[in-house]
Amino acid sequence: MIVLVGKDLWINGQENDYGVWKYLDGTQIDVTFWIEGEPNGSGKCLRVVPGGGWRDHDCNLAMDISARNFDL
Repeated sequence: MIVLVGKDLWINGQENDYGVWKYLDGTQIDVTFWIEGEPNGSGKCLRVVPGGGWRDHDCNLAMDISARNFDL
């Protein structure tokens, strides 16, 4: 479980050029937790906000990240 205290968190999700949201490993994001009115086109990166829910986000803005572990 991730608990956010006053911070947004990038969870490695991005929208591709075809409007499909995927994790950086290419896995399509099938389950979503968008806040009402989101995604609203403000960015192509996925962020979790305090209190829960997702918003799209400008990928050029700094933010904390959550990394997945991958077998290499």
